Amino acid sequence: MSESDDKVPVSLDHFLSHHLPQASWMVGGAFRFDVHLLTLLGYLSAYFPPRRVARVAGAPPCAWSLDMGAARAPMTPQACINILTSYAQDKVGVVLLFDNPQVPAESLEDAFAHWLIQELLKKSNNPTGKNAVCVADDALAQVLRSRYGKLNIICHVNRHVLASGKRTPDYYAKLTELYQQIMLHPRDAVQKLLITRLKYPERYIAVLNDPTPRRYSARRELLTLAVQMRRNPYDYTIAESMQRLKERTGYYTDEDTCNLTEHEENALYEAGVRHYSVQAQMLRNEITLWWDMFYHLLRTKPEYANKAALVVSAAMASIRENPDKVPGGLGLFSLTNELD
Repeated sequence: MSESDDKVPVSLDHFLSHHLPQASWMVGGAFRFDVHLLTLLGYLSAYFPPRRVARVAGAPPCAWSLDMGAARAPMTPQACINILTSYAQDKVGVVLLFDNPQVPAESLEDAFAHWLIQELLKKSNNPTGKNAVCVADDALAQVLRSRYGKLNIICHVNRHVLASGKRTPDYYAKLTELYQQIMLHPRDAVQKLLITRLKYPERYIAVLNDPTPRRYSARRELLTLAVQMRRNPYDYTIAESMQRLKERTGYYTDEDTCNLTEHEENALYEAGVRHYSVQAQMLRNEITLWWDMFYHLLRTKPEYANKAALVVSAAMASIRENPDKVPGGLGLFSLTNELD
């Protein structure tokens, strides 16, 4: 072997070639875990392009979004602008996650949410052209369709949870009249008779890491309580009701969850589905998100597991304290920054 051959970088692409080679990836956590999410996506983009993430998803607390866990504090407009700008600089699309399936009629004109969309659609914030919104309420989708003609609107899973009737291929086909893309209900993503009969399979998105038990009977009730909490954020009895419902109905079981197996992901790919999402709304911390993200993005054969571990280790090692931030002695104290 010549000296020049020694300097040729070793390609790691081959160990993923058998699993979803042409997939497009979306990862949640925007407006929650942005600092480290930007770091990890930047690493993948620079050093491992085969699994470059095309879009991130998330939204600040507002009338159109939900908090499935602990309620989050409101964000200032400047903080939202900073986040959108950061993803634009890294050429990553942003999907605003408006997952409230029962937006009150008086909130359809919510000034803050409409401002967010206007910022999202600015050319400077959308260099990839992949910015979009993901909506769970048809009435809201219709308002956005009439007002923002060029806006890409995705149908969120929560729309299916509260829908009446059976979810058939015709049910999903009807949704393509209002939405450019449709997230599949996690239960439907594993139904071979359904996914193989989907019209325009390339327009569907499969959620890979829903932790809800597959046969969970109270998903609708849990979502309804989350909607009530958005309307009455200071009513602690609603939060208590959500917690009791989760404990009573086995929400926290690790058995038979809606996390997709490699076989199930391959079945979706063979059916023509090309868009995959790693969600964060139901996760309590970002460590779980990083685990799920790398677990699904870097699925490989056992003999290549060491190579996948190498990519994960190098990516996680890129997370570190900011070396440009000079310690000021105030780290133990909470500060309010009105400019964020």
